[in-house]
Amino acid sequence: MDNNTNVVLYDNIILKYNLLLKDNISDNLINKIIEDNNIMDIYYKMIVKIKASIKSEKEIYNILSRKYDEKICDTIINKLKKEGYIDDYKYIDSYINYFINNKTGGIKKLRYELTNKGIDSSLIDEKLSLLDNSIFDERMRKIINNKLSNSKKNDVNIKNKIINYLIRCGYLYDNIISVVNEFDL
Repeated sequence: MDNNTNVVLYDNIILKYNLLLKDNISDNLINKIIEDNNIMDIYYKMIVKIKASIKSEKEIYNILSRKYDEKICDTIINKLKKEGYIDDYKYIDSYINYFINNKTGGIKKLRYELTNKGIDSSLIDEKLSLLDNSIFDERMRKIINNKLSNSKKNDVNIKNKIINYLIRCGYLYDNIISVVNEFDL
């Protein structure tokens, strides 16, 4: 490497390689230092993304794999997990809370979205079993009331339309029938 080259390094890289006390550094060591510094740069950029919006391990991997090889992706993910920035247990709780408060879908849609985000199916099953299904029943009642208020007066197919709509939204069929039967359709 050219002696006139300046490289901006992270503090922890300077400390890791004890650079404050070294006068001469071999080219091999310089390359290793630059490689570690680049990894730290990627790491800090991912922290910014995670702080903006919590992400699952799979989401982070997908972001990283667009630009970097598998070794770098694994290194960054392991460091983020070790430091607590990636935690699928916290993520699933956060996502379930977000879904319940901001989306109108049912439990099947929630399961589908969590699976697509790379969450382990046993963890999904565990967390979804703890949910109160009355939340989803109440959401269906609101949807049904909304559909009824917006439907034509003598629509003979309204019951089937509502059932099909709720199925497409990811509600469980048995729960749909139970809630729909509460209405005079």
